[in-house]
Amino acid sequence: MSRDVQQYFFLTVIFSYLLSPMNLLAAETNISCYELMSSLQSSSSMVYGLTQGHKDQVVELIQRNFSNSSDLEHKKLIRNEVRGSLGDPRYQKLMTKWYKDGWVKFFIAKDHDRDKVLGVIGLYADKKDFEDAFWITSLAVSEEARGMGIGKRLMSFAEDYTQSRGKKFLRLHTSDEEYMKSAQGLYESQGYKIKAKFPQLIDGKNTGHTTFLRQKKL
Repeated sequence: MSRDVQQYFFLTVIFSYLLSPMNLLAAETNISCYELMSSLQSSSSMVYGLTQGHKDQVVELIQRNFSNSSDLEHKKLIRNEVRGSLGDPRYQKLMTKWYKDGWVKFFIAKDHDRDKVLGVIGLYADKKDFEDAFWITSLAVSEEARGMGIGKRLMSFAEDYTQSRGKKFLRLHTSDEEYMKSAQGLYESQGYKIKAKFPQLIDGKNTGHTTFLRQKKL
């Protein structure tokens, strides 16, 4: 084999490795390729780490999903969470205050042809149980993409990711508000059982709704 052919073959192998979906996803999410191996071979393989280019779409999608929520502060929190997860220094103190080491990440499912975000899920580490669990936040799917299994795919990815970090549980808070009804069915079908119920409080006031703590053992 000539020297030129050897060099061509070597470069082809290197570029194929660097541009593979697994390595591109690892670069976007700062996760090792080893951690992503199992999830990329599953139905969650079209999920990507949030980047600056999709930040505004994600904020809009989540806030639209919570448009019927009575908690206006939650909508503000969503914007701050997304920006803080991408390293915006204006929100780093808040991230550290809210989460263990300020750890929160968002992952998206998108339409590649239109570069449009179709769904999003967030994960964060709570200071109380960070050694055993991650928590889901702001799971949302666009109206046009509902019924396509994107919510399940995002949750499958979240479970794979959580397990890859050595966690035993995935948890979330939800409520009995009308706009959350369809989500309740999704969580139940995916094995997230209600572990506790308590009154929903906003600014110390009882809203009349119930908050559920759901959990799945991985």
